[in-house]
Amino acid sequence: MIVIRSPIREIARLWWLYLVAGVLWILFGMWLFSYRVGSLVALAVLIGVTMIFSGLTEILVGRAVPIFRWLFLLAGGLSLAGGAAILVWPGPTLFVIAVFLSWFLVITGTVHIIDAFARMGASYWWLRLVQGVIELVLGGWAHGDHVRSLLVLVSVAGAFAIVRGINAIYAAFELRQVDEVVSSLTG
Repeated sequence: MIVIRSPIREIARLWWLYLVAGVLWILFGMWLFSYRVGSLVALAVLIGVTMIFSGLTEILVGRAVPIFRWLFLLAGGLSLAGGAAILVWPGPTLFVIAVFLSWFLVITGTVHIIDAFARMGASYWWLRLVQGVIELVLGGWAHGDHVRSLLVLVSVAGAFAIVRGINAIYAAFELRQVDEVVSSLTG
């Protein structure tokens, strides 16, 4: 009988935690997309809770894994602090985030368009072009109006939550396969 005690084995045993977190992230993202924010404070609470939930997830995973524990705990602590700051100062925080997001989308969209034309002829270069155009248009549309900036912010937060959930579910199934392989080796 082979005894395997490694960080990978310890992480693989937690595959179900990634699955649960992934489902919760997807549900939360879908709720963000369907929720019609009536006030700035409600939006701040949503984003603050998102950051706090993300921080708690990172801390739980960090406590369970032996490798890079400090990195998970640091990311979780920063996310918790950011979420708390948003809950304490909702109005100014959201306005600043929305303005930065619109500028970020304009800048990254421009960079992605330039990068796409620089790679013209390479496989799938046009996907980068489509991405850049969408980012540029979305950022420009949101930049002119605070309400539209906040709408984009909620949409991006919802998309982030869903993508994070999909990644966590994918990781769960990959870790489950690793756990099954290691379990078969150990008898």
